[in-house]
Amino acid sequence: MNGKNSMPSAGPDDWADILLPGEILQWRGRPKPGISLRPFDYFQIPFGIIFSGIALIWIMAAMTAGGFIWMFGILHFSVGMALVLYPFLWLQMVRRRTYYTLTNRRTMIARNLPLMGRSLESWHLERLENIDLTDRNPGNVYFAKHHSWRGLSQKIGLERIANPREVFSMISTLRDELLRQSRPTGQRHD
Repeated sequence: MNGKNSMPSAGPDDWADILLPGEILQWRGRPKPGISLRPFDYFQIPFGIIFSGIALIWIMAAMTAGGFIWMFGILHFSVGMALVLYPFLWLQMVRRRTYYTLTNRRTMIARNLPLMGRSLESWHLERLENIDLTDRNPGNVYFAKHHSWRGLSQKIGLERIANPREVFSMISTLRDELLRQSRPTGQRHD
């Protein structure tokens, strides 16, 4: 997949200087648009609906009492609705501004988000321990995890890509080749 025709346009041209000396572009892509709920969203959305519902009931009850105390309920209602809408609105916007790159040495995720600016995360292929494939269309190739302070872990990788099996194979092959090259000559790896 090294041919020019097989690489989709992905990312602003001013990101072209991210390649290291000797690095060769292997694949570029973007997440497919569409709704894709994560496991945590199946908890977050119902919680947000209940939270908003309770806040709405409180607002209505406070309005009957008179005064402006009911306005404090608007904040809680808004937080609940944000929990409901986050997977549908924010994650869609993030996907539209995400670009994936695979080279012969690294895999990269670049984003250009409003108010947050441009960011680039990269992972050296020879350091990847586990590479997981979600084989569907669109599918995912996960290669890292982010652990939060709450003890939760989130998979990191190339999400909602059109050809996950092909990209998974490329990453595995490139990683194995880098590991073979880094081993001293004469040493066997079983």
